[in-house]
Amino acid sequence: MSCLNLKIKIMKTFALILLSLIINHSFAMNWTSIQSKVRYIYQFTNNEKHLEIVKLFENNQFEHLVYSKVNGDFIVNRNIGDYVFSKNSYVFQPDEINFPSSLYGKSFFYNGDLYETKFQSKFQMSKVILKKVSNYKFNKPFFIYPITNELISNSDLEEKIDLDEYTSYLTRFDVTDDQKLLSIINYLTTNNEIKLDDLLSTYKLTEREIKNITLSKNREISSWKLAQVIQRLFSKTSLKITCINGVVKSSKHFDSKRIHEWFIIEDHQTKKICDPALGMQWMDVPPEIMIMTHFPMDSKYQCLEKSVTLKEFESLPIIELNNRNINYITMLPSLKQIEVKNELKLLFNTGIYKLDLHSWNGLDENSKSLIQNYTSVSSGGKTLITIPVQDERLNIMLEVNNEYFIFLEAVKSNVDNSEIANFYNDLPQSHSKKVNNVYSSDNKIYTKNEILSTVKITAFDKDLMNFNLLKDEIVTHPLVNFVSRYYGISDIPGNLNNQKVLMFFKETGHKDVKDDETSWCSVFIAYCAKELNQKYPKSATARSWLDLGVKVSDPVPGDLVIFWRESPNSWKGHVGIFIGYDSNTNEIITLGGNQDDMVKIKKYSANQVLGYRRIMEF
Repeated sequence: MSCLNLKIKIMKTFALILLSLIINHSFAMNWTSIQSKVRYIYQFTNNEKHLEIVKLFENNQFEHLVYSKVNGDFIVNRNIGDYVFSKNSYVFQPDEINFPSSLYGKSFFYNGDLYETKFQSKFQMSKVILKKVSNYKFNKPFFIYPITNELISNSDLEEKIDLDEYTSYLTRFDVTDDQKLLSIINYLTTNNEIKLDDLLSTYKLTEREIKNITLSKNREISSWKLAQVIQRLFSKTSLKITCINGVVKSSKHFDSKRIHEWFIIEDHQTKKICDPALGMQWMDVPPEIMIMTHFPMDSKYQCLEKSVTLKEFESLPIIELNNRNINYITMLPSLKQIEVKNELKLLFNTGIYKLDLHSWNGLDENSKSLIQNYTSVSSGGKTLITIPVQDERLNIMLEVNNEYFIFLEAVKSNVDNSEIANFYNDLPQSHSKKVNNVYSSDNKIYTKNEILSTVKITAFDKDLMNFNLLKDEIVTHPLVNFVSRYYGISDIPGNLNNQKVLMFFKETGHKDVKDDETSWCSVFIAYCAKELNQKYPKSATARSWLDLGVKVSDPVPGDLVIFWRESPNSWKGHVGIFIGYDSNTNEIITLGGNQDDMVKIKKYSANQVLGYRRIMEF
């Protein structure tokens, strides 16, 4: 053997030894994700025990992953480095090696899949080492087991994982920040049990504690911690989330308050008060409803024109919500504890189409007993409930219109509460003769201006009066009642979009619609029907309602009316809720969405009616 050949052999041996030493030396696994788009993903065919894949990124980096199952959980080992593609072959050059592999230090020949020899590659022989697999299926963050989408269970996961990257993965299918927020809340509340704590104070969570809660499953999470976790996970988005520290009261703790945290969400358009720890129905709750159960330590977070004192808060009845976007009906007296002689009287500011009353022991809702011997009288747009009280104390649970519960207590006394009597005493006296622009109720006649000055009414109430419609005859229908709570919602001109309008599309199966300029009259009615557990068409066109429900020729308030637009033979149309007919102008008075780009009352020519449909019996 020549001296030159001996030197070459020695150098080759030394190189192999050095490579072996590098390969067999393990570094701590690198948890930094590669910031580039994945080009190809290959799966090893010679590893039958574990899932082993290699991701090739467009910036010429690679990620080599081996997923193993240990005690029922998946862990990952990860190497990263650079690859070189030359003469139709790949060479992988690891930067840090966490586990040894035969992948490094040699060429793999490309022909769709990767082969060990050029001959195998050229003739695509069966001895493929790295088989190309679907990017859609396998392109997940390395800390997600791609087959089941489970989070890995490495011992250093909690310390090393990038929380923002994990949040991004959980919300990968969402477009808006509002959608992402709902996804994260659903993830946290589905995987864990949220509970109220008997604590005297709370504290600010550390990043490690937030990671622990975010990554946990099947655990109990204190409700006040949930608000802080959500605030942290959305700290780098356009949503400004402010945690609110305060106290809450509930039916389960009727005579006590608990330390709690919830939050306010602000973006460039809106401010929303939310408490997902109590359920998704507590997302975007109006301040005047929230204050009945939630008292912030800082009064500015009440978001009310006039703040409520702690003493006033303690006197308010307890409200628990069944649904989101409820239509809360003002009640007199609005107290948690009401003094009575022999009967409790409650006056509601509008008609009630469904009311369930139960007595209970004040501690356990399962102890409830149906109250049947009460009277309900509707007059003048209001409903008066009278409940006999025989015991010294009577705890009462009222379920109103299937939307919310009211919890209160009637206490025997020598005097009755006087709020209802004072309310009627303060009303203006009836006029001796009829005047223009009158609104008649309860056999009394008032001018519209008197009504407006004495009773707090909504834009919906005012428009009903302008169209000479009696509210009592209309809002008792569940569909009209539900639609009225969205009165005044409109699309936004320009590039901005009203997220509630987009919600109507999303919730009825039209997630591809991304702007509020698309006609939304039909999806608005569909959304309301869905929320009332009624059928609705899959199509977003107004005329699709002609195939739903029962055809009627003599409509009543609450039935749907479908009109043609442009031409009777066109596919275009409009759908709304029939609430009246103007015989002077031969026009249908309709309540609906996308009427002048908003939810409002509007007249349409009766000559354009295609049909009336009754989608729910009442």
